[in-house]
Amino acid sequence: MSQALSFAPKLGGQRLQVKILEPAKGGGVSVRRGAVVEVTSRRLVIAWAGWPALSATEQAERDKQTVERREYQAKYEREFVADPSRMMPDAYDRMYARTVRSIEDLHDWPIPSPHFLWRADRRALVDAALPVLKGLPVDLVRDLLAAASLDTETSPPSDRAEGTVGAVLEPMVELLSDTMNWSRHGSLANRVPDDVWATSSQFVDACVAAVDGQGGHVQLPASPQFEDSTFPGPGWLRVSYGRTSGRRIHAPDCHVLKSQQSHPVDAPTWPAWRLNLPGSDPCGNCGGPTPAATPALLGFLTAAVVWQHRSGKAVEQWQLRSCLTMLADAARSRAIEVEPDRDWVNHVVTALLSDRPGDSWDAYKAMSPFSHEYEQLNDTQQMDALRLTCSRLILLDKALPASRRPNDHLQPVEDIAGDSRMRRETVRSWYSARRSACIEALPDFDLLLFTLPDAVKW
Repeated sequence: MSQALSFAPKLGGQRLQVKILEPAKGGGVSVRRGAVVEVTSRRLVIAWAGWPALSATEQAERDKQTVERREYQAKYEREFVADPSRMMPDAYDRMYARTVRSIEDLHDWPIPSPHFLWRADRRALVDAALPVLKGLPVDLVRDLLAAASLDTETSPPSDRAEGTVGAVLEPMVELLSDTMNWSRHGSLANRVPDDVWATSSQFVDACVAAVDGQGGHVQLPASPQFEDSTFPGPGWLRVSYGRTSGRRIHAPDCHVLKSQQSHPVDAPTWPAWRLNLPGSDPCGNCGGPTPAATPALLGFLTAAVVWQHRSGKAVEQWQLRSCLTMLADAARSRAIEVEPDRDWVNHVVTALLSDRPGDSWDAYKAMSPFSHEYEQLNDTQQMDALRLTCSRLILLDKALPASRRPNDHLQPVEDIAGDSRMRRETVRSWYSARRSACIEALPDFDLLLFTLPDAVKW
């Protein structure tokens, strides 16, 4: 405690003398009682009676600053801490929403370590993750990385509670890890659950409806519609396949291909609807062709998962951007393959699927090179089988481009004259010519032309 002996002007920063009435204990400074020292004022000089009011004002100011620091810390934790137990936000599109552009946007969030970057330092992980996450909302990336940081063995159940980012975005964790390999050799998205692919088809329809509602229009690439689908995702997505002379279809990196193996980043692509063709026979080792794990696919499927979690409510701008980016990526792949928006195979498959006949085993027997099964049919069954075959061949002829039609004068007609044997030989010549024109692109041509329940491939 001290007593002022002389008062300086009211402004701080001036010199004044004080007498020490009771030296303060501690502090490392030894001052005797009754000493007179000269100090520099730091605030307005007031009378002793005014000190309680000033002290109360200063304490209120300190309390206010404490509250502000706590609020800032809470806001920081809400905005910038990757927490898998955080409940999914109602929206990622906000007035100040930003997208990931640089390393600084990733803050100190955990980056997953794919198998090809095992024990890599953070810089290497960031270099692999940044190109994959660019363009996505910063808040979404925060939550996606939070979900990827979960450990199935040590993470508490609260981190995967229903509605949390850890639970909702969990299906995207393996795809994120695979996509981080894209700048190297690429990986396939063969670990995406079927229900996510199915959700993506519904999400695309929602995006198209959202654009239509605003007076716009999005033209989706035409895809044949199959009753039974092996691949439940959008048919216009591109799948990477391995070149082979066999009829079984492979992934580009399938070890069965040996010298014909290729990295997914360099592999040729097909439209995904080809996986649903009747008779498709994917390799049992690799699982067959699959979409490549590209940054566009990661954003697209993540947008679909978030949309589905919100019960298919309004499509946000970042989700619509992800859908259009995926469409552009598919168009780029078609351009690389010099493939039009709709090729002749698409036309043929769409035509043959548009009006499927019933059980067509009799028609198939009529076109078989072995006649004993056909000859067991009565005259009415034989004629019905030939007429069905003719109607299907006429439908096929209309869909085939002129360059693919057989160069002969034999054109299928429904009214067939002549005896049974002559009629069958005539129809078989029509069938054989058109089968030869399509068999290279459609190895299971007969399964498209006819409906053959319980057919087994040899």
